[in-house]
Amino acid sequence: MKVSSSLVVCVGCIIILQTKSLENLAEIQEFTEIPTQSSSYDDNLFDATNAIDGKFEEEGEATACSFTIMWKQNTRAWWKLPLTQLCHVEYLLIYFRSSTVNRHVGFSVYIFNESNFVPPSSGSGYTVFSQDTTTCPQRVMNITVNRLTKGIALYNAKEPPVNTSCPGYVTFATIEICEVQVLGCCIKEVQDVCQPCDPKCFNNLCDSYNGSCIYGCSNAHKKAPNCTNCIIGYYGNDCHHRCRHCKNGTHCDSTSGKCPEGCDKHWNGSLCDSCKSGYYGSSCSMKCSHCKMGTNCNNITGICEAGCEEHWREPKCDVCQDGYYGEECKFTCGKCKSEAFCDNTTGDCHNGCQENWLGSRCDICLEGFYGKYCDLTCSKCKVGTLCNNITGECPEGCEFNWQGPKCDSIFTIKTVCKKGFCGSNCTQLCDRCRNESECNNITGDYSQDCNDHWSGSRDGFFSMIANAILAFFLAIAIALIVFQRRRISALQYDRQMMDQHHIYQGENRSHNYDNFGALEETHEYTCLDSARELHFQDSSVL
Repeated sequence: MKVSSSLVVCVGCIIILQTKSLENLAEIQEFTEIPTQSSSYDDNLFDATNAIDGKFEEEGEATACSFTIMWKQNTRAWWKLPLTQLCHVEYLLIYFRSSTVNRHVGFSVYIFNESNFVPPSSGSGYTVFSQDTTTCPQRVMNITVNRLTKGIALYNAKEPPVNTSCPGYVTFATIEICEVQVLGCCIKEVQDVCQPCDPKCFNNLCDSYNGSCIYGCSNAHKKAPNCTNCIIGYYGNDCHHRCRHCKNGTHCDSTSGKCPEGCDKHWNGSLCDSCKSGYYGSSCSMKCSHCKMGTNCNNITGICEAGCEEHWREPKCDVCQDGYYGEECKFTCGKCKSEAFCDNTTGDCHNGCQENWLGSRCDICLEGFYGKYCDLTCSKCKVGTLCNNITGECPEGCEFNWQGPKCDSIFTIKTVCKKGFCGSNCTQLCDRCRNESECNNITGDYSQDCNDHWSGSRDGFFSMIANAILAFFLAIAIALIVFQRRRISALQYDRQMMDQHHIYQGENRSHNYDNFGALEETHEYTCLDSARELHFQDSSVL
């Protein structure tokens, strides 16, 4: 079989032949060595040489075909044809046995340059074709090679099993080919004229007919087969410049490098190769921190070259200075132990607190202490209560005879109570004045007359004591009077009984009884202890 052509390839050159045709190299003994296969079925009756004998028997027993052993445990099978020299192989024609063609689903074709090559990886080899497992192979396969090679190999593997819906597929590996034709040409004459491939082609390999770089370009950033234009994502005369950050992944112009759709987020410049103001980093995704007001950081390093805002640490102004913490570095560390600095993010004192301080941040006074430095002790707050740990005030009131918001002053007679209260602790009500007039909240005297049925005055602290003593003796006097009256009544009764007895005896006796007068009681009212709460107000000494 011959095909007209005027060009073939040698290593790094194009061979120009005046009247050269493609030939079936498998039929020319000077170009081929003896073919081999992984195994032979039926005592070599179907050995590897049957595939290049020129017979196309495809039906019946196919005694002119090459078969490998069809064992179920076979997972790999191969057939190969070495060439005696480097030849340009344009394409292959493979004739499968028609009744078993679907057993070759997923088969591959390799080219190789070392005679010891065994598919798929022993020695140097290269895959030029892999059959699509979603379809069934054709009975005659035309496979383009278009490469320089010293051998052709077919490979069929079922490890792992092939996933296919092709009918007739089997899980064991076999090769059943009736003929293989290798179409190409080899260098036979020294007078053949060679023209070198263009250096821009990868490894100086090119198409044998038109010189195009079908194997790729020596510059990996240029596009085959012409190797003149840049591949997507690169630009410039030599295509060594990579497109920068074009918007939404679009590509730059392959000549100028400009992004026709604009720049991606946080990028700037005609080539989208610099960060926008306020951002930095290799991807411009990092935001400048707290540079001094009105300035921005370096868009590469992130350093605030003009300095930081208050309480932020240079050079990037992204960490609080020692002694400060929080998102804005505006909070001062508490009283950490040994004057250590707190955590500049949370404010926690990891080594504990100074004396009289509590909390993870050491910003709360110990119970019983108050003040800026927690060095002041609470005063005489009511028993069982504590002062405010900031102001020192006693919200629940004071102990007996102590006064003031902080309960740090001893009560005196000259202390002024709140309106309507009097007494040593300002706990007594002044509520008996006529027309709701006020009593003297120092002495307790009423400024106007008393309400009906009330009398007396408020004599302050000493008046209260005197009234209490007077009330005590008055109670004793009343008790004595009551006792005396009862005693007199009993005596009168006895005398009456005696008089009646004397009359009965005829004795006339005259009786003269003493008059007993009743003591009039005078009531003086003092302040009522109607509330336990202390009611003080500020007053100057009288």
